[in-house]
Amino acid sequence: VEGEGIESLAKILLGEGYTVSVAYGDGRNSITVQVSRPDDFFNRLPELIQQSGCAVRTMYSLDDNLEAIFRYLVGR
Repeated sequence: VEGEGIESLAKILLGEGYTVSVAYGDGRNSITVQVSRPDDFFNRLPELIQQSGCAVRTMYSLDDNLEAIFRYLVGR
């Protein structure tokens, strides 16, 4: 997730039960979020963005492929 004011979103995400980790990118204008329940994350994300007051410019999934799904299912 990239944008302005991302720090506030990161803090909120750390309080969500499905968040495994939040890592900042260069310049603290982006975060990489690892979650245990992607559906819950994506369903709540619009509300959390609004709550945080951040301005999201770009968002994409790093694990949107079959290999990532397989690793998740076998616990690797």
